[in-house]
Amino acid sequence: MADKITVLLVDDHALVRRGFRRMLEDDPAISVVGEASDGAEGVKLAAQLKPRVIVMGLRDAGDEWSGSDEKKF
Repeated sequence: MADKITVLLVDDHALVRRGFRRMLEDDPAISVVGEASDGAEGVKLAAQLKPRVIVMGLRDAGDEWSGSDEKKF
């Protein structure tokens, strides 16, 4: 199998993150590599883990995550 699609989940609700993880990991081509409970933690984990996809709740983006942050990854 080709490289898995790596995903970082960012949401302030643990239940939402858990639900997304279970749905995404049903697909053998996807690997959830990390979870964050807010935007600041999400930015740190994204820089560290370098996921291909970030699933983030809109309220969690906050001021920590600006449009220019995507250029860092």
